[in-house]
Amino acid sequence: EIRLSLVGSEMCIRDSAKAFDYDKISGKPCIRKRMAGDRIVINREGNQRKLKNEFIDRKVPENMRDNVLLVCDDTGVLWAVGVRRSERALIDDNTQNVLEVTIQKREY
Repeated sequence: EIRLSLVGSEMCIRDSAKAFDYDKISGKPCIRKRMAGDRIVINREGNQRKLKNEFIDRKVPENMRDNVLLVCDDTGVLWAVGVRRSERALIDDNTQNVLEVTIQKREY
């Protein structure tokens, strides 16, 4: 189950959720699988790294990498679920609109 909620500056964040400054997101956010050339911002200076290299360093098994969900915008990856959150679109003192993304496994 994937839920995207636009909330004010007050929010309740759980382990299965990440919050982003909605006004810093380029275009429409989307959920997708990885594509060749995906990059993620690794520090506040804006340095980027190939997502493939991030998977390798974090020891994500090769057969599982295509199953990792990505929260993206028009600029790139915001969150590789369970792996790493981008340093882009971080919440700060000037944040007015928060996008909370919650991903939970449904139990049947």
